[in-house]
Amino acid sequence: MLKESRLDFIYDLFERVGSRNSEETLKMGTARRKPTVSSQFRDSLHSLMGTLSVSNPFFVRCIKPNNEKVSIIYYISMSFTLHIYINPKSPTYHFT
Repeated sequence: MLKESRLDFIYDLFERVGSRNSEETLKMGTARRKPTVSSQFRDSLHSLMGTLSVSNPFFVRCIKPNNEKVSIIYYISMSFTLHIYINPKSPTYHFT
C-alpha cells in the first residue's frame, strides 16, 4: 500500500526498502556493537582475578579496608562506585 503511494517521498522510501537484497539485510543485523563500559569493567575484572588466582599476591590495595575480614564483599557506595574487597586467603572467586 505505501509502496504504491502517489507521494514521491513515500514511494522512494519504500522503493529502496523493497530493492534491498537479503544479504544486505543480514549484514545490517549482524554488526558488532561497541562494548559498554560495564562489559569492559567486567572483562577487566575477570582478567585481574585470573591473574590473582595463579599468583600469590602479598596484598591487593582496596579503596577501603576490609574490617569485617570477609573474603569478597560487593557494595555500591553513595557515589555509585563499585567496591570489591578480595581476601587473598580465599581460593575461589565468583563475579555476578
